[in-house]
Formats: sequence, C-alpha cells, structure tokens
Amino acid sequence: MVSQAEVIRNLIETNWSLTGQLNKVETTAMKEVVRFFDRQEVEGNEWPKAITVEKINDEADENTVKHPHFTEVRDKYIISCHFRVTDSDPTPYSDALDQVEDMAEEVQLILSTAYDPHAGNGIFFVVNTQWNKNDHRDGAQIDLVRYMTFILTKISSENPNVVEGFGGVLRIDGGKIYAETYNVQSVHGMPQLSEVIVGNTKLPVYFTGIFQGRINADMFLTTEDIGALGTDINHIGTDLTNGEVDENVFLQQFSNSTQTVTITHTIKIINFEVVGFVEDLVKLKMIGEIITQPTMVVA
Repeated sequence: MVSQAEVIRNLIETNWSLTGQLNKVETTAMKEVVRFFDRQEVEGNEWPKAITVEKINDEADENTVKHPHFTEVRDKYIISCHFRVTDSDPTPYSDALDQVEDMAEEVQLILSTAYDPHAGNGIFFVVNTQWNKNDHRDGAQIDLVRYMTFILTKISSENPNVVEGFGGVLRIDGGKIYAETYNVQSVHGMPQLSEVIVGNTKLPVYFTGIFQGRINADMFLTTEDIGALGTDINHIGTDLTNGEVDENVFLQQFSNSTQTVTITHTIKIINFEVVGFVEDLVKLKMIGEIITQPTMVVA
C-alpha cells in the first residue's frame, strides 16, 4: 500500500524540473543530484540535496473537527528542502542560499498546481502552507533547511451520498465561464393562488399560477471579463434577440467521493451589481430569472 507521504513525494519528484545544480538526474559533471524521500533522513547520513515528506498523522488517525452532519478532515505534512553547503566562502554561500530558496519555490509551485482549491481539480477546500527555516551551522559543513507545514482539509459527510457544496462551479453556456462563482442560491416553483367562494366555510380554493424562479450568485470581477466581444460582462444579460434578453444556461456542479450532481438552470439575467470594499476583492452580484424547471442529473 502506498503511503500518503509517498504520494506527495512521488508528485514532487515526477514534476521536478529544476536543472543545473538542482537536477534530479545524475550527469557526468554532477553526482550530488536532488533526491526525494517519504520519511525523515537518518541524522548524520543526510543526502547533500534532498526533499523529504513526512506525514504527521497516519491515514487512520487524521486530525478532525467534528460538526453535527460532517467532519473536517485535516492531513498534516512537513516538507523539507535540505541543501548542504560545502564551501562557506561568501560567494558560494550566497549561491547556496539562492538554490535552497529555488528548491522551496519549486515545491510550492508543484503543490499549488496539484492542490490549489481555486483550480477545482481536487477534493480539498482549504490548503494551508507555512514556510520556516532550520539551518544547522554548528558542524563542519553548513546545512540549509527550509521546511513547510502543509495541511490539506476536506469535508467528510456522515452520509456518504451527500454532495459537497464547496465544489460548486457556475458557467454561462456559450459565453464567459465563471469558475470562481460562489454563494449560489436558487428558488423555483409554482405559486398557489387562493380565492374564497361566497357561501362556503371561508376556506380558500387554490389555483396553480405560472412557473416562477430566481437565482442569485456572487462572482469575482476580473479584467478578462471586460472587453471580450460577445462574452464581455457588459453584454451578458443585455444582448437582445427580437427585443428580448437572451437566455443563458447556468450549470452548478457538486461532487462527493464517487459521483457528481449537475443542476441545469435556463435563465435570463436581469441585474448585475458591482460591490467593492476597502481591503476586499471586487465582486459581481448577479440576479437572474429562472424561466424553466431546472433539472438535476447524477453521474
């Protein structure tokens, strides 16, 4: 069985692309290549250039935060970049400092690509990273160490069939894709109209009205949203066909460990509101009318 630390170690090694003195492939001119470990190295026998991944808690004993209907599961790792300085003269030492920082940046880049919650390609809705240094200067050679506390947090429902809301994606069919849309709320149905008939016991008689629906969503405003003809934010909701606002299809997707629920809304956008506060990201608040019964599909 492959350990969780080994999974991340393999990810870093497979995607490692630094060359020169930080290559992972041995060459004639360089024998001390970067090596990768899923455990802490043996003290006194460390490889001169190394990346180590340690899982602080094993798979059966993750850190958890219990809620009434779900659990936050937190996997904690320590990922270290180790670089041994063989020459303490100022120039080689400065070069070594730059190279251990390059190693740390490469690790950060690889992990961000694989586990960034914004990318929508993982199951983790919170990723925490924090870098520290732990250099050893008391030996014959200086060991530079940069280590990162890496915490992955996901939601585990008490009911395995429940889908997880943080994975929602909202798209406008045929136009701009809003991958960072959140706080999506929708309501739809048939209103019930009542009427009292004279002479009865004053209990109302009900009649079904026409279908009604409303959807609200928040999204971040980006410069890419402005100036792209046809998909420009200025056009969505205002393009007219025969004097009528065009229809758009909004897709919401939510997942659990095995399946994805897709909710399809056919809407007409009726309002955009720009919200910008000090020390906050600029947001668009969208309001749309749902014009047909939404559909839900499990796949």
